Amino acid sequence: MNTSPIICKPLNINNIADAYILYKNWMNPHAIKEKFIQKYTAQIFPLTECSYIAYSENKPVGFLGVIPYYIQHGSKQGIVAQRCDAIVIPAFRSRGIYRQLTKLVSDSIFLKDIDFVFSVFNQIAYRATQKMGFNICNKHFFYYRIPLRRKTYLHKLTNNIYKPDILRSFDDAFSDYIVENLNIANPLNEIDLSVIQDNHFHKYKLDPNHRFLKIGNTILWVKVGKFMEIGEVYFERESELYNAIQTIHAYTQNIPLYECIIQAQFGTPLYKALEKNYLPNNSWVVGYRNFSNVFPAEKLLLNASDVDIF
Repeated sequence: MNTSPIICKPLNINNIADAYILYKNWMNPHAIKEKFIQKYTAQIFPLTECSYIAYSENKPVGFLGVIPYYIQHGSKQGIVAQRCDAIVIPAFRSRGIYRQLTKLVSDSIFLKDIDFVFSVFNQIAYRATQKMGFNICNKHFFYYRIPLRRKTYLHKLTNNIYKPDILRSFDDAFSDYIVENLNIANPLNEIDLSVIQDNHFHKYKLDPNHRFLKIGNTILWVKVGKFMEIGEVYFERESELYNAIQTIHAYTQNIPLYECIIQAQFGTPLYKALEKNYLPNNSWVVGYRNFSNVFPAEKLLLNASDVDIF
């Protein structure tokens, strides 16, 4: 274990490349630098100074990043933060660096009058984060694997990398259904505490492999890579959602996309519709740390599109 001194510094435009190197080397080898910078700067207002990098001998060894969101609960609106990327390289683990970064980030968020911070975790990561003061939201995510071809691959949910050749084939096949971003309000806003998807949100979410499909009255926000992800669905009737999924199945027969993955939080209309026809699998736990108690953070509802990795 390395014992050299650790110095933590706020993220800024001059050191964001250090955070990107950590992210690319230890979280996502396919990461694009411009996309990473966009994630932390194309926001309501950047929270770069609330994210922190840990250094040892001037080399980055850890990072904890947060980004801001507007949220809505009935007629009340506020600002919260999503905890995104948490990295400590192996040689520096067990030195309390993650705990140190968490305290610095939390103290900075508190000073910004942000109401609460939230994140999504796998089961192992959540148990570790509980020690840092995170609580669990009432409803966690389930994912549905929908085979599109006879030959099905079980892809890792975090490994949907950009494939230009597949995307071109997808655009050709779905040319009659692809539409511009319609900026429809988040369908969860009418149900409970949820993210406001305004122009700032969509600017941050700009991605070369995102598409919006309008199939009948159903609108789907999809991500096309090694497999197809559906991050958000606007539908009025379950029968129209099923028809949209059947259309996707039919139009992908000549594209090397073997499965479609949909994430839905328990109890949401999308979850209720999908569980009637497909098998739900345990996915992310949604955790939060409340700083103000102005909003019932435990009731937070998310689309997969609200999560930073979509």
